[in-house]
Amino acid sequence: MTIKLPQLNYKKIFIILGFIFLVVILVYIIIFFFFTDKKPEDTALDIDDIIFNAGRFPDSGDRVPGRGVSTGPDGTGTFPQADLTARGSFTQVQVVTEYLVKDPRSASGGIVYYDPREGYFYRQSDIDSDNKTLLTDEKFFEVQSVAWSPNQSKAVIEFPDGSNILYDFTKRHKITLPSEIEDPVFTERSDQLVYKTKTNDDDFNWLVVSDSDGGNARFVEPLSDNVDFIQVEASPDSRVVAFYGKPTGLSSSEVLLLGQNGENFKSMKVTGLNYKGKYSPDGKRLIYHVVSPVTDYNPLLWVADGRAQSIGQKNFNLGIITWVDKCVFSFDSRFLYCAVASELPSGAGIDPDLFAHDSTDTFFKIDLDTGLKQQIAIPIFSDGRRSFSVESIWLSEDESELVFWDFHTGGVYKVRLR
Repeated sequence: MTIKLPQLNYKKIFIILGFIFLVVILVYIIIFFFFTDKKPEDTALDIDDIIFNAGRFPDSGDRVPGRGVSTGPDGTGTFPQADLTARGSFTQVQVVTEYLVKDPRSASGGIVYYDPREGYFYRQSDIDSDNKTLLTDEKFFEVQSVAWSPNQSKAVIEFPDGSNILYDFTKRHKITLPSEIEDPVFTERSDQLVYKTKTNDDDFNWLVVSDSDGGNARFVEPLSDNVDFIQVEASPDSRVVAFYGKPTGLSSSEVLLLGQNGENFKSMKVTGLNYKGKYSPDGKRLIYHVVSPVTDYNPLLWVADGRAQSIGQKNFNLGIITWVDKCVFSFDSRFLYCAVASELPSGAGIDPDLFAHDSTDTFFKIDLDTGLKQQIAIPIFSDGRRSFSVESIWLSEDESELVFWDFHTGGVYKVRLR
């Protein structure tokens, strides 16, 4: 008699075996973590405690995001000795903000910023203290960018959907602005707002100047299809409100100064493309970067006379490869402090959004009277981490500290200059 075996259901068998295996693994994990005595080496000091508590600098930033454990720059586990003040080599970095922030700005010895974790705007009254107070009790969700007025009483706030509001922190009042506005900038006295509109119709692309509350808007200059070549930048006297870097060749441009009252200013010829400039506090100087084949299309920094009647005179390159956004003037306009990348790929200046933060920055000081430049600091934490890339930079009120917003962590840090 032949016995017929039943047909095996392999799918059910594999499911059962998998379930049994999972149960065994879970039981093992539970026993290991909850019922097993820790070995002697488990009670040893954490390397993080050793780094930050043994021989540490005061206020060196125990709560720095992304602190982690790392080996030294040479891979040996030892770190270079860092100076407490800038002397040209490795310099101790200290924390100003505890967590990541959005668009911080210098404010009377402290800073103002948006906290994306909480959705609130804060004022930190002193960069040497982490005490902070609310600028307003109104909460804002998912802020994309913030353009502050120089006196920090107002800000243009942009959201991910492209919508914009102008918020008055003094009056706790907000005004809706057109979603088409780009690059809003307040004038030096915080009494006017300058921006450009960019639409799908070139006829509606304009340079606009309004009151600081958005009212009395004036269409200053039609931008047509040149809107992407316009940089909104107000001079300290507010006569100039934008630059137009008009390409005139493969490695040359003519920079037109756009006044808010239709003034016919003298233009400036520059050797390069992708012009972007910044005025000194006294308005007498103008720093700018351009790219060209000579610099492998990396941003080369220049300085020139910035006054409208003599624009472009005394024009010479500073021999520094960096962007103007990574530089700040001393208050007397004589010195320039810049964050300079240790290396940049060829063509980085063509698209800074892609390449401006690919490398570690080092700080330089340039004497604009003599052209003398010197490396003043290589920023570093006590754990050896020095992956800093400056998003924005400014000086403390007494110019004793260089303060910067780091792209990688979103935190604000400082190095002592004296």
